[in-house]
Amino acid sequence: MGQTATERLNRAKSSKRVVLKTDFAGLNAGSSMFVATPKIVDDYVNQLPVGQFISMPELRADLAIEHDCDATCPLTTAIFLRLVAEAALEQLESGSEIENVTPFWRVVAPGDQVSSRLPVNRQWLERRRNDELLLSID
Repeated sequence: MGQTATERLNRAKSSKRVVLKTDFAGLNAGSSMFVATPKIVDDYVNQLPVGQFISMPELRADLAIEHDCDATCPLTTAIFLRLVAEAALEQLESGSEIENVTPFWRVVAPGDQVSSRLPVNRQWLERRRNDELLLSID
């Protein structure tokens, strides 16, 4: 049997800084690109305040700045964000309370590419975001 998303999320991996040899994902050869880990993405999402929603490009830009690179890999970041979301959903299915899981809906927007690959519908994500907006007003 394969590993759960939570096990894959917590698997030890190292981030890296890559200098591109060829153009990639809108970056020119010679640019530095940060390749995060699932845990780095998870930690980043967990530090977002209640009611603050950002886009995937904003997440990638912040990680690039934090790690002194020109950009963060769009491909691996999307994969890792999906893994973070799947692990949170597993934890919810196992009985964890919503406030005790990584709030991936602060980055995964209804209708975006990552959300289309998750076993939740647009309304579920919209409800999470609306609930947070109400909490942030209090």
